[in-house]
Amino acid sequence: MKKMMILAGVWFACLVSFTLCKGVSNIEYTIYFDTNSHNTYEVKEEIQSIYTRLVSGIHKESYIMMVLNNLDQFAYDKQMEARWEHNQLNIIVGDGKGVEIHGELQSISMCVYDVEPRSFLKDFFFPS
Repeated sequence: MKKMMILAGVWFACLVSFTLCKGVSNIEYTIYFDTNSHNTYEVKEEIQSIYTRLVSGIHKESYIMMVLNNLDQFAYDKQMEARWEHNQLNIIVGDGKGVEIHGELQSISMCVYDVEPRSFLKDFFFPS
């Protein structure tokens, strides 16, 4: 009975050591520019900086809610309109019949490393 308890404890420790949880926080965007617009890079960089400012210090699960509640900040110019459609952020500049840019907004974290947990039992029973 004692051996079964030890074996069950080791088995439980192995199962727990395989658990890895990462939140999905990729927010796709599309920017529809005006027909005679030439400042595509500046607009894209400003949208990225607004997003970075909004989500700094917030858990990954709350990124989408933060964007949804602050859509008006993405329309920082009079001729811009920001909408949330089909699970992506759509920004229309002017008439929106010019160039389209698609991408994902990046959350930039400084000095935070992705730490992988190590388990002696996992390394012992399942060497890589």
